[in-house]
Amino acid sequence: MIYATSGAVPATGGQHVKPRKAIYVPSDNKLVKVSKMDLSTIVYLISVVIFEGLSFGSIFALSASGLSFLLGILGLPNTAHGHFIIIGSYLLFVTVNMLGLNLLISFILSLAACVFLYFAIERTIMRPFYGSPDRSSTYLVLMAGLSLTIGNILERLLTTDDRTVTTPFEFSIYIGAFSARFHHLVASLIAIAILSIVLFFNRKTKTGKAMRAISQDREIASAMGIDVKKVSTQAGILGSCLASLAGMIYALSYSFDPTLIGGWILLNFALVTVGGVRSVLGSIIVGIIYGLVQATVTVTWNPIFAEYMLFTTLFIMLFIRPQGLFRK
Repeated sequence: MIYATSGAVPATGGQHVKPRKAIYVPSDNKLVKVSKMDLSTIVYLISVVIFEGLSFGSIFALSASGLSFLLGILGLPNTAHGHFIIIGSYLLFVTVNMLGLNLLISFILSLAACVFLYFAIERTIMRPFYGSPDRSSTYLVLMAGLSLTIGNILERLLTTDDRTVTTPFEFSIYIGAFSARFHHLVASLIAIAILSIVLFFNRKTKTGKAMRAISQDREIASAMGIDVKKVSTQAGILGSCLASLAGMIYALSYSFDPTLIGGWILLNFALVTVGGVRSVLGSIIVGIIYGLVQATVTVTWNPIFAEYMLFTTLFIMLFIRPQGLFRK
């Protein structure tokens, strides 16, 4: 992460030292203070912002695109979406750290487990209410209850201790003066590759086009011969897979615990709303913007204000375009 401090800094014994403003950037797993803002320093800071912003933003672009499939195609607010993110993180932790499995095999097994979990939930809880005239409110109550249940189970079984997935990529690489943790780079490349596949699937494949047709008008799509129930199930599985993958990729770079769920749910709904509920591309773009805004504020100002600046930015974007950046 990148750190910046400003104002009074607490010292030992509750005292306060003289107010300062400084910028700290990661270098060789240490925080280095930047005091002289010459051209090379500015270029270095821009590189850090871009790398950290894309690294973090691509993960949430992935999870937001998954929620976009659920909201846009099913038309149902899945408040358990954040739980699939944290479940993906914990499954990867269990398979890698506890079972000692290969990282690729761990990804496959964790993803398969999340697909099975969503399929079971969809068949037993979601599908009976697809034809309900008031299905949105009914579904919201059901998924809220499911979210609380899953959250309590995770906290009881796994505790709220921070977890970190051990990877073979925990070293730094250097490009000139710029240094980056290699596992962050690997995680970013995986996320970007998956996002590219999602965009291609959504726009070029027959199933992706069917999903887009349902998101625009379910009745007309059904009249055109599209199996709405089948495609809706596929969209739900895809959305949960993307959420789980986002959690796994997050676990490769950052520590995690069950208390992150609440913030992730709120953030994902905000990103999808601003990007456009029916637009996967919009969710991805806003997710990347989120990462860049957070990295920029953290580097140039103070990490405490990063979230405030993020939601201020999202509010301004939503004020300018209430329907979201992309309507379809």
